[in-house]
Amino acid sequence: MLDRTQAAPPRLKERGFSFFIGVIASLTLMTILSSNAQAATPLAGSVISNQASANYKDSGGTPQTATSNSVTTTVAQVGSYTLTADNTKTAAPGTTAYMPHILTNTGNGADTFYITLPTAIDGDLSGVAIYADVNGDGQPDSPTPLCTTNGTTNNCSGTNVSTGSLASGGSFKFVVAMTVKSTAADAAAASEVATAVPDSSTSWYSTYSPNSINNTDNLTVANNVPVFAVNKSIISSLTSGPTGTQVTYKLAYTNSGNAAGPIYINDVMGSGATDGFSYVAGSAKWSVSGTTALDDATGATGDPAGIEYQAVTTGSGLTAQTTITALIANVPANASGFITFTVNVDTDAPLGTSETTNVASYARANNGADCATIADCTTTPPTTITTTNQSPFTVTGTYSVVANNNTSSSADGTDDNAATGVNVVTASATAPNTVVSFSNVIWNTGTASDTFNITYDATNTGATGSPTDFPTGTTFQLFQSDGLTPLTSSDADGVPDTGPVAAGSSYTVVLKASIPADASGLPH
Repeated sequence: MLDRTQAAPPRLKERGFSFFIGVIASLTLMTILSSNAQAATPLAGSVISNQASANYKDSGGTPQTATSNSVTTTVAQVGSYTLTADNTKTAAPGTTAYMPHILTNTGNGADTFYITLPTAIDGDLSGVAIYADVNGDGQPDSPTPLCTTNGTTNNCSGTNVSTGSLASGGSFKFVVAMTVKSTAADAAAASEVATAVPDSSTSWYSTYSPNSINNTDNLTVANNVPVFAVNKSIISSLTSGPTGTQVTYKLAYTNSGNAAGPIYINDVMGSGATDGFSYVAGSAKWSVSGTTALDDATGATGDPAGIEYQAVTTGSGLTAQTTITALIANVPANASGFITFTVNVDTDAPLGTSETTNVASYARANNGADCATIADCTTTPPTTITTTNQSPFTVTGTYSVVANNNTSSSADGTDDNAATGVNVVTASATAPNTVVSFSNVIWNTGTASDTFNITYDATNTGATGSPTDFPTGTTFQLFQSDGLTPLTSSDADGVPDTGPVAAGSSYTVVLKASIPADASGLPH
């Protein structure tokens, strides 16, 4: 009887482990791929291989396996990118409005992109500039712009503003600053167009469609009224993490106008790209009242003076979402403040980046309506609603794996050579001149699609119990789950692997041992 025993799984590198197959053979497995995007779209330069095989007996009756040459294909680079988003804001004369944007490389390889602005600017603007916004809070990271244009001199053209090399899935965050002349008239309008283009010198440039993307920023001058801007950011230590992470958001508001007034702020967590994000009750605080927690209930009976706040959760489980609303009664001119709140990243949160719909909205509360309470604002919303910048949090997977002999359960068994549980793969008693097959079920017990490298060690190094080596001359080969197609490498490292295995799913790897005709001393 040939069997297989799994050894205790020591960690290798990031997410690896070893297990041993057979009393007389062993197999080592290591995680090499952990990205849904990579699993779905091979990166440029990846090598995909395939190989065929045939089993037969020669004239002497000895089992033989013939394999074809390995056919390999190198994945070509295909360009793709996005630029978000258009903006519409108000600004007082003599102030600057910041318009946030994100350029994301959605192609399958690294590339460089360039941002440009036109030389001509609107007559009510004294200048336009581009600033880096690495942390994505909608504000410049540095007082030094990447480029400026004033209607006469423009260094925001050509290749002056480069994203640098962006890996597949990488992003470049920036803001366009529009400075209003102090003499600009009330209700005057201005617009600016930011254009993004890929590096035209690459061999894959022709694969971009389109090869130019524009965002338009619209601005209206407002005089003798409060002018609000709200920026959303993550102030917890991480902007990515697995389920179970807590994320603290900050909604920072500023009144840059020359009059005081009320501001209405609204945010929804647990819908769209923030599915699986659940609001932590009692976590909200207002900078003006310090550490005092805001009252989540409607009616604002427990809120500090000057603010009405509520966090209303509807639905449950996958459909639960929380609408966060705040009405600050009076924000003085040139004053600022902020609200913070915390959410949990729950087990049902989708993997990936929660940036496409993760924005808050805000408005001057008395703009065209009597909006003295949240109930008033809900019944008759302010006439001009503005959205904040995107504030992305990337939900990452957790990675773990089990190898057993069970196609219906990922339960791990006892790591003992004499064990009879799910860790043991057995084959019928064999004889010389035969082929023995071991079906090893590889379970992805993590939360993200993953790929596993497979190698074998015929010496049983590390196995427990009393393993016996295969007879001299025994040959081994790894096969896909059909037991006929050789196991090949689905990526660029050249090591046979399972290919992408979805979270919670399994893949069967078949190890075949061809016993020579003159074998002796086989175990029974």
